[in-house]
Amino acid sequence: MSKKKQYIVTLLAKGIISEDLHYGIYARNWWEPCKFNENCINPIPYRLFMSVNCCLNGKNFAITVINDEQTHNPCFHCICDGKDSGTQLTATAAINNTYSQIFSNKTKYSGLAVMGFDNEVIVREQTFAFVQCIEDECSLDIYNEGIKLYHNKDTTPNKIWETIGILKKYDGATLFGITDYNIQQILTELNKLEKSKNLITCTSDNWKNIDILNFIFEQNIKKRKIANTFSSWSKLFTNWYDQTNTIIQFPTILYQIYPKNYQFQEKELGAWRAMFCAFGCTNITPFMKKRHLIEFWTKAPDPSSDRENLAKLFESGILQKALETNKRGIDGNVRILSIIAENFTYKKLKEKFKIGSDIINSARKHARLNGPGAQA
Repeated sequence: MSKKKQYIVTLLAKGIISEDLHYGIYARNWWEPCKFNENCINPIPYRLFMSVNCCLNGKNFAITVINDEQTHNPCFHCICDGKDSGTQLTATAAINNTYSQIFSNKTKYSGLAVMGFDNEVIVREQTFAFVQCIEDECSLDIYNEGIKLYHNKDTTPNKIWETIGILKKYDGATLFGITDYNIQQILTELNKLEKSKNLITCTSDNWKNIDILNFIFEQNIKKRKIANTFSSWSKLFTNWYDQTNTIIQFPTILYQIYPKNYQFQEKELGAWRAMFCAFGCTNITPFMKKRHLIEFWTKAPDPSSDRENLAKLFESGILQKALETNKRGIDGNVRILSIIAENFTYKKLKEKFKIGSDIINSARKHARLNGPGAQA
């Protein structure tokens, strides 16, 4: 209950709930959110032709709610001892206009308080509570003054409201709030969360467990009905598991199980990306996808080091040169470096990438034995 000063308010007429005003396009103006405690905010209707009497300074002020025929917003009219406020846009303006005419002072009163909107007795007489719920079934309970007047259950919101015979201009989904944009956003997020709870994931440490691999393959590839997948798909990850290098190029790695000239559809690539994510891999591509058709992925549990090294390659311009030199494959740090290792001095490579002589030697050896950037 509000701690503000309460006045002696008597309800003279309950007024009516208008389907067009209170539930149509003007509804936002005909309901007032009132807070009775820290956890409860109730929308209270300005009922059309509702009238109350409030005693202020020994005088009885009568306030009535009317409809503005042009804007269809609620307006207020207050009279006392023959003094008339005229039509005012707010209850506060109506009461203070009449009060100042009678007492010739600037005392101000809250229109909501004078209307009794902070008085639980007045509020209970003014409101019907529609309690809607969707669990296994849809249900609707209608209360007035704490007494349940109506109860119904059915399979859909539409069927519930069809049996009541009121608010026929609106379908049940709208009245349940299901079509509201914010509710739709919440439902979408909840649906994503529910799906994520059922997804199986792992890390590269589990790649030797064929049962886990098959489960993840089932949920990301088979369920999406991706065509042209092969029984040898698991070698993508078992081979990568056996490599010390953590980085691969996507979708180049997929040519291990697809024909060399295969043209991937975006749906297929999206499914494989989801698969890689579920296997604990991270996309560490240091440039926008539009600039190149390739992506770099790492199997490292902490991808920060691989991401930083690729970013340095890109910022220096060396990675772009490497990509132009070898568009078909880079399977790890050594392979990436092998593309340009013979083109720069030890000193230059160490300055650019903060790496040791051993890695540079390995990259140069890889280039001589297999070719720059070639598969070992």
